[in-house]
Amino acid sequence: MIKDIIKRDLSVPKLNDSAINVLAVMEEHKISHVPVVDENNKFIGLIDELSIINMNNIQHALSSIKKNMKNIFLVENAHIFQSIQTVTSHLLSIIPVVDENHIYLGYINQIDIIQKIGLSHTNYDNLNIIVISLHKKDYVLSEISRLIEENNGKIITLWQEITNDKINVHLALSCIKCDTIIKTLERYEYNITETFSSDYTSNALDDRFESFINYLNT
Repeated sequence: MIKDIIKRDLSVPKLNDSAINVLAVMEEHKISHVPVVDENNKFIGLIDELSIINMNNIQHALSSIKKNMKNIFLVENAHIFQSIQTVTSHLLSIIPVVDENHIYLGYINQIDIIQKIGLSHTNYDNLNIIVISLHKKDYVLSEISRLIEENNGKIITLWQEITNDKINVHLALSCIKCDTIIKTLERYEYNITETFSSDYTSNALDDRFESFINYLNT
């Protein structure tokens, strides 16, 4: 669930707020989307930076571009993988979170998602991601795990995509020599379709997530 990673540090605009002030909020928080609410804090929609920039007069209120606001959000009891799906589908910088009555509660961003699924550099060193594509009948996690652990690697987390008769298994690994693990898996005829490998520093978090997002969208 995403309840424990909701952020509430953003002063969300209302329909009668001027667009130029909303741009300032976006710049301050380094985001390209912002939720808009009504006077009762009910979520109206998500507005993007480009829609504001393309206004005839950015001194006008957001109400003049209400038609551009997108009804994209997560409910507070959503699963973390639903947030990944939402980000990949809409390429968002933040995702609004609402309660069952559509009241705005806060937001989550890309870094929150990475840390929630266990990819925080503060918890694991030498983090790498590999993607294995295989037929459903050939998927035996215990065998994959054994090969990784025999080469001094550790599975931090994993997630799966099922397409027709195949499964794409995304593995986040803590390993010093991931090349050895990859060669071992290939020797056992596992098809490694993609790897994301570099020093996992805080400055690289956004780039790594963008790479992952780009992969999911191919």
